[in-house]
Parts: sequence; structure tokens; C-alpha cells
Amino acid sequence: MQRDEQIRIIKDVYWEDWGRYVKVFEAGEIIRAKVYYENGEIESASARSEFYDVSDIIYPEYFEVIK
Repeated sequence: MQRDEQIRIIKDVYWEDWGRYVKVFEAGEIIRAKVYYENGEIESASARSEFYDVSDIIYPEYFEVIK
């Protein structure tokens, strides 16, 4: 199951781009993302970065859902 949620980034997020890592989200940022759940537990999220025009997966240890 997936839901559109507002999340807070709690650790800087870097994604690989052709062999180098680029910062795509900064700790403290609040963004909209699709959060994926399995059996009621957060599996991951996906979002588009404004720093770097790309979207990909964000693992649960890097964000918290804002209720």
C-alpha cells in the first residue's frame, strides 16, 4: 500500500549518479513523498529532489512521517 504523506528528512540523503554520490535531501527538510507500507510498517518512500532533478527511494532510517 502507498500513501502520499508529508515527511521530515532526519539525515542527509545521497543518491548515486553515474559513479558519484549527490546530496538530494538535507536533514530538517519537510517534503511530500509517496510512502510505501507493508503489513502496516513503513517499507520506503519515493520523492523528487529539488536539489537534483531526480526521484528515487528514501529508506526509513532517513525520514519520519509527520502526522
